[in-house]
Amino acid sequence: MEATEPSLHFVFGYGSLIRAISRERTIPLSPTTASQPAVAAHAHGFCRLWCIRGESRKYTALGCVQVQAHQAGESATTTRSPPCACSDGDVWMDDCDNVIGGVVFCVGGDGNLELLDKREAGYRRVPLPLSSLRPYPSSQTTSNLPPGSHLWIYVLTPDSPVFALPNPEYPLAQTYIDTCVAGCIESVDLEFAKEFVASTFRHTWSHVLRHRTGAGLPLYCGATCLAPPHIASPPPPSAEPVQCEKPLCTCLPWCNDRMFARNPNWIRDNPCEEVDDVIGKALGSGWLAHRVAGRIA
Repeated sequence: MEATEPSLHFVFGYGSLIRAISRERTIPLSPTTASQPAVAAHAHGFCRLWCIRGESRKYTALGCVQVQAHQAGESATTTRSPPCACSDGDVWMDDCDNVIGGVVFCVGGDGNLELLDKREAGYRRVPLPLSSLRPYPSSQTTSNLPPGSHLWIYVLTPDSPVFALPNPEYPLAQTYIDTCVAGCIESVDLEFAKEFVASTFRHTWSHVLRHRTGAGLPLYCGATCLAPPHIASPPPPSAEPVQCEKPLCTCLPWCNDRMFARNPNWIRDNPCEEVDDVIGKALGSGWLAHRVAGRIA
């Protein structure tokens, strides 16, 4: 009786896992994983935002939230408003905003998947239907995974105990952003990287506006607040009195920790100038001036 080939696991990576050298620090390259090149794709029905932190990290990392499909009896819509899941059951909606870019990569067997689960502690690993993916224009098709393979994605839910937006104690970390954006540039192209930056900040701010969670973020006078494109109004101000004659809004705390990186690899491996150029083109050059130099604890 012939031995059964072990099943291969694949993961849709949408943050630091987009970058090959980041993945390989958890899952060493092997003949099996090397034989399955990572493929760029869009996953429909998801939003990516800055929303996970834990005691082991003093910054806010990327998380992915699955957007619920329309309930039975509701009419489908092509607007950018939730809860659109990018499909009415038959047709994909090209202008739906609930789409994230990433790469499908080979993890290998069960042992490697366990290693990745440990790295992604706090997230929930769920099956990702291949039908949710659309290949990135410059990429090959994503429909040729080996028979019997499993495709996964790591997600969060807003009621998760580790789900939280950035605050001054857990800011955005520039070195983490560098790794993610560098992965987009190296694995795909510059347009993919700009799309990554723009959609991530747009999804984060949309969550702030929808769920009124801006009260825990620092307040600024309107003239100094930086909001991404397509966000028409600022989050509601907190109840705390602030002396300001202009409209109040919140900004995401952003720490430029390049000079104080805990891991030298984060500086050595990152094309910082290219990353800054991508951020400037995706969000506007004002965002670069908004960063505050400092050390992540």
